[in-house]
Amino acid sequence: MVNNLIPPGGTPGVFDPRNPTLLPNFGQALIYDEADPTMPPSIQTASPAQNLAANPRANASATATIGGSVTTGDILTIEMQNTVFPGGVISHTYTTVGGDTVTTIAEALAALFDNDPIAQGFNVETTVAGAVITFNHAGPVGNFTTLVAPNLEKATITIAGTALTGDQIAVLFVGPNVNGGAPVLVTQAVTTGQSATTIAGNLVTALGANAALVAASITAANVAGVITLTVPAAAEPVAISTWVNTASPTATITGTVAAGDILNLIFTGTGIPGSPVTVSYTAVTGDTTTTVAAGLAAAINANAALSGLGYSATNTTNVVNISGNGGNTNGQVRITSSVSPGSETITITTAPTTTSTAGTAATETITFSPTSGIMSGGSGPVIAANNFSFARGSEVSAYFYGNVYNLPYDLVQAMVQQGMPIV
Repeated sequence: MVNNLIPPGGTPGVFDPRNPTLLPNFGQALIYDEADPTMPPSIQTASPAQNLAANPRANASATATIGGSVTTGDILTIEMQNTVFPGGVISHTYTTVGGDTVTTIAEALAALFDNDPIAQGFNVETTVAGAVITFNHAGPVGNFTTLVAPNLEKATITIAGTALTGDQIAVLFVGPNVNGGAPVLVTQAVTTGQSATTIAGNLVTALGANAALVAASITAANVAGVITLTVPAAAEPVAISTWVNTASPTATITGTVAAGDILNLIFTGTGIPGSPVTVSYTAVTGDTTTTVAAGLAAAINANAALSGLGYSATNTTNVVNISGNGGNTNGQVRITSSVSPGSETITITTAPTTTSTAGTAATETITFSPTSGIMSGGSGPVIAANNFSFARGSEVSAYFYGNVYNLPYDLVQAMVQQGMPIV
């Protein structure tokens, strides 16, 4: 049973401001018999300072080491997780700047925690030695604190090359925590003469309008043709890939058609099973460029590898119109042709000259000791940060703000698991 007896800390007029470790001249210590925790506790009356002096506390601790190479603009996050914290977590994020080293990153992250009033209220402090941050959380409560590093990944997409009408940039997001795990594909058309900045700006707009990315809090920003994507920890892990295809490629058949000539369209791409996949049409007597185009379109539609990926085709007189190339999730695809042995020609829509390159800039690492990130070594009494009652078996005990309590490990653990106001 849990029952808060007075308003929470910070309520105007009620022990405000609150810092239970600094209260003068009153308090008590509830002392349990560690050999027999079922025995009723003894009560020692003294000020919190006197009780703490008589029952010194040791910090639980663990370390976080910053490693790897430093890249300007990378985002590093360290969280301290414990159910006694508001929301269960104290989290701080640092974005690297020019001139940073692993040491300055460690110093900056440590300062963020040391200057956090919530961390101070829970007796959290840090020390720094080079690239190593030691996190300390006072008393036995600290034994239930875990360090984690859910970095906000920063990915980049760089737009370059020459823009041609019909080019289509695609960006694919694949991850179990994005869109229920279903792939998210965002595409943006390009027109001739557009600058990299304009193309990237239009793509950022398309990314920002995608409901699945908005729901996952994935954001994008453009600076001179370089798009920065920020992925929050809750959306990780997510793989981001990008490519440029011709949105609606065509193959135009010209020349003199002769029976027995074989005309081929060749689809090459890492996302196509059995790549390269060739579809063919063999001309017969009476064929024209129009019937050959129709035959190649039919061959595309009949190909299991291509149709299974969403490709289809029609023809308009001697032109094969191919659909699915720009809008599929199969990555970059290129279409080429060949003719054997005849004199017919197949002209493919000009291949894209716009380029889109994805890169990940998270080059730093954060490693913990112990590797689990679970802090240990804390001992001594706990201090009530509010008035509350707590059930231990059939016994319900009252705990009062500012008082010091020497409690068995399992009782502290139960209080922490239920988020009781103890520090």
